[in-house]
Amino acid sequence: MRSTLPASCFGAIFGHDPLSPLQGRVIRFGMLGFFGMFGRSREVRLLDEAVSEKGLSSWRVPGAMKITTVRLLKEAAGGRAPDERAIRDAAALLAYCMLGRTHFAEANGVAETERVEARMEAALEAGDSLDACLVLLTIHAKEIQPGIVERYDLEASR
Repeated sequence: MRSTLPASCFGAIFGHDPLSPLQGRVIRFGMLGFFGMFGRSREVRLLDEAVSEKGLSSWRVPGAMKITTVRLLKEAAGGRAPDERAIRDAAALLAYCMLGRTHFAEANGVAETERVEARMEAALEAGDSLDACLVLLTIHAKEIQPGIVERYDLEASR
């Protein structure tokens, strides 16, 4: 049985609601540090640090994925800046999807791997959660490891 991830994440991932041509077209200044003139936002810097701590080099995560991840985290926090714990949790899930189970476990140990796998299972059951949206983001960015797709029998729905 294939695990299908929700289409409800598409607005946050692609920056707009497919039914509204104008909604979400403008990227928030805070995420880019005012077009890079003042550096990256605090949240993007924290995400870089967190993915590196999980064994994934931050340069392997495309900038668009980082910005979208921060956007998803802000939406989950009711429009407020996400706290460091939420950023670290998102980084763990992204690293798991991008590194694959074996490399993630080598970098983080069995206990952390099992914790992230429990979150994956919960995300697939819930179907419409922050974690499900993060997994969907890795699928659409073509950054997910094939072993993860096979392990959870993933596909994206529209």
